[in-house]
This record gives sequence, C-alpha cells and structure tokens, in this order.
Amino acid sequence: MFRIASAAIALGLSGGAALAQDSVEERQFWAAAFEAGRVYAQDMTLISYCVRNDDDLAAYAPVTLVSDLDHVAERARTGAVSARRVGEFIREVLTSTRLATREASDPALDQQCAERKVAEEVLKLGSIARPLSMRPPFAKP
Repeated sequence: MFRIASAAIALGLSGGAALAQDSVEERQFWAAAFEAGRVYAQDMTLISYCVRNDDDLAAYAPVTLVSDLDHVAERARTGAVSARRVGEFIREVLTSTRLATREASDPALDQQCAERKVAEEVLKLGSIARPLSMRPPFAKP
C-alpha cells in the first residue's frame, strides 16, 4: 500500500492536465480506464460491505484493491503508460472506494448483497470480484 501511496504522491497529480498531452489512443484508453475504475470502485465498495462480517473474506476488498492498483502502477514503472495518468487513476479509485466497518448497516446494501450473491461471487471470482487487470481496457486480449 505504501508503494502505491508514495507513487501517487510522487507522480505530481494534476487533475486533467495530462489529457491535453495524450494521443487520441491514449485519451480513448484512459476514458475507458476511468470508467472501469468507477465501476471497480463501486464493486469493491459493495464487496467490502457484503463480506464485512466474514472473518475469512473481510480482508478481500482492501487486499485486492491494493494489489490491483499496484498492478496498474507497475505499468507506469515500466513506461507502458504515463505515470501522471496512472497517479490520477489511482487517486480516483482510492477516493471512490469505501471500505466498510464491521458495524456498518444499510438495508439497501444488504438487499444488493443478497440479490447479487456477492459473497458467492467473491469466492468464485465472479464478475463483481474480477480483478482490475482482467477488466477492459486493462485485460489483455
């Protein structure tokens, strides 16, 4: 986690300044990446809530979040993508993801947990639990 936080700080995050410097392909990639990041953050927030009382699964959301974001940061370290963009992406995902406490209670979320069978999906790495690296545009064809 500290690698991600220090990388994000060191990257000099600057809102959308990098967008103007990106090629058309890069802009398309990052538009898709930020959309995937928003969905991913929503999924991880719901997962965190749904498994908050399961001692075996409760660590899934924060551990997976850190691992997935580190994978994205690795692409910047190898020069595959812009470090500035990766930093903006990481900040967006981190600020959009809410990790639930054991005491959290929300009937609407309880209903979503049951309807979407979140705990089961986590155990079999179903669609809601799919790692960020396996989601477009990060998934390799």
